[in-house]
Amino acid sequence: MESVAARYLSCGEQGLESQSLVTMTYIFQKLSAVENQRLWVMESGAHRSLVKLLHSRDSGVVQGALLALTAVAQSPECKKEMGELPVVETLLVILQEHDLLSKKMGAELLRLLSPVPQVRIQVMELGGVPVLLSLLHGPHVKLLWTVSWVLVQLCEDPEARVEIRSWGGVQQLLRLLSRSSTLGSDTTAAKQNQKNQITGQRDLQDVSCLFNDRLHPLPACCTALTEMSLDDSSALHIVQENGVYIIAKLILPEEGGAAAASLQEEKLEALREGIRSVDQSRPPLKVISGYSILEHLGTGAFGSVFKVQKQSGQNLLALKEVNLHNPAFGKDKRSRDSNVEKIISELTIIKEQAQIL
Repeated sequence: MESVAARYLSCGEQGLESQSLVTMTYIFQKLSAVENQRLWVMESGAHRSLVKLLHSRDSGVVQGALLALTAVAQSPECKKEMGELPVVETLLVILQEHDLLSKKMGAELLRLLSPVPQVRIQVMELGGVPVLLSLLHGPHVKLLWTVSWVLVQLCEDPEARVEIRSWGGVQQLLRLLSRSSTLGSDTTAAKQNQKNQITGQRDLQDVSCLFNDRLHPLPACCTALTEMSLDDSSALHIVQENGVYIIAKLILPEEGGAAAASLQEEKLEALREGIRSVDQSRPPLKVISGYSILEHLGTGAFGSVFKVQKQSGQNLLALKEVNLHNPAFGKDKRSRDSNVEKIISELTIIKEQAQIL
């Protein structure tokens, strides 16, 4: 394996050597499928040659090497030793520049290696966070699932959580949650493209096992946000980005479901209204003198209280709507006007005192 790989990489990647290497990677993948044979593969040094083959320009060779390394990385002791090799930098290049199937395989290998602290450090040092976040824009469910779980494992480190937040990771994860209901399995065309690239080179059954159609990024995305929330700044960022509403919608979706079926209609609507009330992007009930009326908080003896926000600011305030026809304000217009002037005068004094303090 080592001699063929060295000759292949040094002699311009000739076609005949390429076919031999694809066959060899397939053999090592099959050998590594048996747990007690993975250590033997590592002891033979084959994993070093497989890592070198990731630099090949032939997608068949790269994918064969990725499959074999992924099989080896199933064992904790093997992934730790593999993490000591310069594999992370190559995987990040694959995630940026290669075809979709290679990206999926590369992300899967990185997911398996991410529990190794040294691998997580390399991902950070080599600028892997923006690379991973950039992949969350795509429609490919299996790739989204794998990348999300890589981010979950990175979030175990406090420094990584700060790095992910600084690159807009909170917004990216919440955006992925918002469109999670529209994500289905990968298209038939994409599957056919995968088959076309590896037909006649390796067993397709192993590929389908790696990327199961039932995988969905939603649980991984929620787990990543949970890990991010351990950092106070990130938790505040989640709230500011309307994350409470986005997550709450997943618990009780508008279309109902098993959770809704067990609730009375009145209680169900109350829960839904509670979820809608925390939506920071919903339009105001109305606008009064430059203040957006966001929510009715309750009704007291003299009128109703609303949660409001100044249109040009971010702070939330309470606004009381007074019913001037309440008998407490007087029985005629003159006495009502006099009492209103007193209230306004008192509020002015309170405001001036607050400014002094």
